[in-house]
Formats: sequence, C-alpha cells, structure tokens
Amino acid sequence: MKNDEALSGFLRGTAATFRALAGRNDLEVGFVKGGRPGGYGEHVRLPMPKQAMPKDEVADLRGVADGWALKMRHHDAALHAKRMPETAEAQAVYDALETARVEAVGSRYFPGVRKNLREHAEQDCHAKNYHRVTSRDDAPFADAIGMLAREIFTGEKAPESAGPLIDQWRAHIEENAGADLTDLRDMVDDQDA
Repeated sequence: MKNDEALSGFLRGTAATFRALAGRNDLEVGFVKGGRPGGYGEHVRLPMPKQAMPKDEVADLRGVADGWALKMRHHDAALHAKRMPETAEAQAVYDALETARVEAVGSRYFPGVRKNLREHAEQDCHAKNYHRVTSRDDAPFADAIGMLAREIFTGEKAPESAGPLIDQWRAHIEENAGADLTDLRDMVDDQDA
C-alpha cells in the first residue's frame, strides 16, 4: 500500500508540474505502462514508472515530462513547419536545434528542470550507446549538433555519455557553425529569431 501511495503522489506531482511548465491548466495528463510519450490537444500521455519507482526511471520520466512541457509552452509548431528544410538530414538538425533551444529556456530559469533534462539526456545517450562511439559512422550528426548546441545554449557541459558522440563532430561543427550557435545562445527565448 505504501508503494501505491508513493507512486500515486509522484504521478499527481508530475502531472501538476507538467501543467505548470506547459502553462496549460486544461491538460489531462495520463500515464501508460511501456508507452512512449504522446498525445494530442489537451490529452497528454507519459510513460508510467515501475511501482518500486527506481531512481533512474523517476529521473528519466521527469526529464521527458519537463522537455515535452517546455516544448508545449515555448515551441510554435506552425512556425517550425514553415521553416522546415527539405532534406531528411537537414530536418533532423533543425529539430535537434529546436529541442536544444526549448530545453535551454527551461534550464535557464529552473535549476530542477535543468537537472531533470540533464539526467534524461544522459540516459538517452547511454541507451543509444553514444558513450561507445569511435567513428563518425556511429555518430549521428543531428544528435551531435543538438548536444553541442545544448552545451552552448545552457553553458553546461554535455552529459558524459554524449562526449564520444560530440568529439566526432566538435571540430567540424565549431569551424562551420560555432559562431552561429554562439549567436543563437542569446536568442533562445525567441523561436522567430
């Protein structure tokens, strides 16, 4: 019974935090076992942690929820679609930079959100085996530029597990887009910039 109460309280708190970060009290936040985050309109679905609430799952869920809530609040889907590049690789880079921008906004103002997003990024990079990357063939460019942009936009070193991924592309990105990323750092609050 104690675990049920703890889980229930955690889910209520996560849902309330999601609504607050998203700036939307009208959202109906639900949790799905084994599910991926999703939803439409005012219905939001987040992954359900195990009853025992392992620390890593709790931290990851908080990061997923915070990232998505920030996107709901600070991302204009119509503007994003209007400026979407044509090629798949360029679209992936564009999406990665937008995710870095949105998450940087929340990270700047909320230290707890910054911690949650960092933990989620660490776990996500580890799950994708980026800590084992030894060549560019295994290092998706979009993910590398997204992680490097996150580092520049927040002023916080990228997660340790992202290091080998970023190392494959850092010199190339800094040479070709470093100044642009630095300029964008000062405009993360403005998607239209």
